[in-house]
Amino acid sequence: MWSVAWFVIVAVFILIASCTMWLVRTAIGPVDAANEFLAAIDDGNYMVATSLTDPSCNNGLTADDLAARFDQQDISYNLNQSSIDPAGASVTGRITIGFESELPIRLDLKKSTDWRVCRFAVG
Repeated sequence: MWSVAWFVIVAVFILIASCTMWLVRTAIGPVDAANEFLAAIDDGNYMVATSLTDPSCNNGLTADDLAARFDQQDISYNLNQSSIDPAGASVTGRITIGFESELPIRLDLKKSTDWRVCRFAVG
């Protein structure tokens, strides 16, 4: 009798832990990808940033486009909200570019094998 009860308790615990890990991994993935993209921009490594985008939805974004927008300026950012749906995800927050005022930023991402930036908008 007690062995069946222990088996049920352990099975429920494993199920809850598995669901929690899946949920955390799903929710954190877009934020991690957005942070990686912005970190590459902050480092001035626009080729790496471009490689973190999805060519099927990035509107032809190139390293030259990023260089023209950010011009090797330091950026600081705080991504504080994400939304995930079957079509993709969006991550929002605030960004400061060089000496500009803090502005809102939104990054739209798409999941293929991993999360990739489709587009971003500042301001």
